[in-house]
Amino acid sequence: MSHIVESGVLSEHGECFSTVCCPPVLAPGPHVHSIVNDELLAGPSFSDAFRRMVSFVDALLFNSVQSDSSSEDELAPTRFKDYPPEIVVVAHNGIK
Repeated sequence: MSHIVESGVLSEHGECFSTVCCPPVLAPGPHVHSIVNDELLAGPSFSDAFRRMVSFVDALLFNSVQSDSSSEDELAPTRFKDYPPEIVVVAHNGIK
């Protein structure tokens, strides 16, 4: 059975999130991903790592939007400061 053992995000401005994920079952050795089991055991579960990654992306999106108005009386529409960020998903051994 395959499990995600590492995830990361790199923004176009250089902000970076990266973590190993402790799989529910350890493989006998790092022959596929080259991450030693001691390092995997020190990492968070995938669900925790995913929550952290989503929080990181939320913070990136929050910092890339601005309000059209400074009025506190009404909710101003939100728009991207320059342009919507590009999102690229990359997987190593993602589909065999």
